[in-house]
Amino acid sequence: MPSLFSSSLSTGKPVALRPIRLQTVTPAEQIAQHLGQAILQGRFGPGQRIGEQAVADLFAVSRGPVRDALRELHKQGLVEISPRRGAFVVNLVLNDVVDIFNIRGAMMGLAARCLAVHREAAALEQLDARLAELRECTRIEDTSLVEFVKAVGRMGTGVIQHCGNRQLASTYRNLPHDAVWQ
Repeated sequence: MPSLFSSSLSTGKPVALRPIRLQTVTPAEQIAQHLGQAILQGRFGPGQRIGEQAVADLFAVSRGPVRDALRELHKQGLVEISPRRGAFVVNLVLNDVVDIFNIRGAMMGLAARCLAVHREAAALEQLDARLAELRECTRIEDTSLVEFVKAVGRMGTGVIQHCGNRQLASTYRNLPHDAVWQ
């Protein structure tokens, strides 16, 4: 099984990345999510090249889904795509990340207000389960920050999914750095 722990993916900088089992979402979406998480976790450095063919080989797909994944990562602000040169990891600036979280927070408030108006029983049950999970994270002393952030993200994603405002949900999903919540 191929591994991306080699310099073939980049310009000489090794990357510790393992293939994942593809699920029911499109391969491009899964590849974008996996690469986005790796970028946010620091497994790719700023300016590091992500080679289409190496990624395609790793996930046993053609270069088409990889191109789609890289375009999605570009839309999220995680990579820059340079014609005939490839995709390169951007230098994430802390202020940009903070700004995105502030925007997400404001949007979450609007989504919560919309959700309060719609109050569908099935949605509220799902959100109640996610809230219980979040409360459990705060009770357990050895909960890692990553686990807590993921639980917060799942709660927020649930609120957005069930708010009944498609435009808000779409805009929220298209904000950069979505992979941090995964």
